[in-house]
Amino acid sequence: MKIKVIIALVTLCSSVSFGRPFKDTKNRVINAEIKSVSGEEVTIVRDADNKEFTIPITSLSQVDQEFIKSWVADKTPKPDESVKPSARFTIDFPDLEPDRKGTPAQVGVSIPPDYDPAKPAPIFIWMSGGDGANGPTNAGVVDSDKFILVGLPFPKGANNPGQANMVGDFDTIWDDYHQPMLTQVFKRIPNIDRNLSIVGGFSNGAHCIAGVMQEAKNGGYPDFCNVFILVDGGNGDKRLRGGKGDFLFATWGETSPNAAATEAAEKKASGMETESFEMKDTGHTFAQSGKDKVKAWLETVVYPAAKSKK
Repeated sequence: MKIKVIIALVTLCSSVSFGRPFKDTKNRVINAEIKSVSGEEVTIVRDADNKEFTIPITSLSQVDQEFIKSWVADKTPKPDESVKPSARFTIDFPDLEPDRKGTPAQVGVSIPPDYDPAKPAPIFIWMSGGDGANGPTNAGVVDSDKFILVGLPFPKGANNPGQANMVGDFDTIWDDYHQPMLTQVFKRIPNIDRNLSIVGGFSNGAHCIAGVMQEAKNGGYPDFCNVFILVDGGNGDKRLRGGKGDFLFATWGETSPNAAATEAAEKKASGMETESFEMKDTGHTFAQSGKDKVKAWLETVVYPAAKSKK
C-alpha cells in the first residue's frame, strides 16, 4: 500500500508544471518559466528538461508579450513614494556626523517634471566649494527638466591638516558619509540611469572627487557614477581610479591657484576618456565659458555614448 502511494506521489510531482504555456507566431507551444528579460529578448526554462532558450520577445504571441511586460514590471524595484515628478525633498541621515556647517546630515533631491519610474533617469550630483551645501543644483550645465539633481554635503571635520578650509581624510568622507548617502539615494530611486550618472564639484567639491578617486580604499564615486566633472579643484599627485567607458572633464581658471592641481588631475585620470579647458582671464570661479564647454562636451561626447549603450 505504501509503495502505491509513493508511486502516485512521484507521478503527480513529475506532471506538475511550474511555468506556463508560451506560444510563438507559428503556433508552437512550450511550457516554460521566465528566467530573465534583457532588452528585446527573454530567456525561458523549459519545464520538461530545464533547458534554457533565449528568444526575441516579438517571436511570441501578443498575449505572451503582455505577460512578459507584466513580469518585468513586477520584478522591477519601485521608487520610494516621495519620488514623483517635480518633487523636491531631503533624505535625512541622523546617524551620520553633522555637515561642515554644523547642521544635521541631509541630502537634497530634486526630481525632474518628466520623470518616469519605468524609464532610466539620469542623475547629476553636485558638490559646492567652501563648506559645501546639500541643495540640489544643475550648476548651469545640465537640464533640470531631465536630470535628477542631488546636493552632496561634506562632513564636519575630515579637513586637510595642511589647510583647514580644505577637505581631507578622503577615506572617512567616503566610508562614513558619501557612500551611505549615495547608497540611500540610489536605493530610493532604483531606475537611475547608470550609463548617465554624473558627479561634479567646484573647488572643495572637485578636491573631494579627485581625493576619493585617488585614496578611498573601499570603492569610491565610480561605484555609482561614470561621468566626473572637476571645476577649479583637484589633486594630481596620484592616479584617479576610474574605468573603461568612464568620462572626466577638468576646467580651471587661468589665474587660479588651483590651476596646476586641476590640470594635473585630468592627466592622472586612468582609463577614462578625458577633456580639459582653461578658462581664460579667470580666477577661482566657474565662469560661463567653462560652463559652456562642459555643456558642449556632455552633448557631443557623453550623451551620445550613454544613448548607444541602451
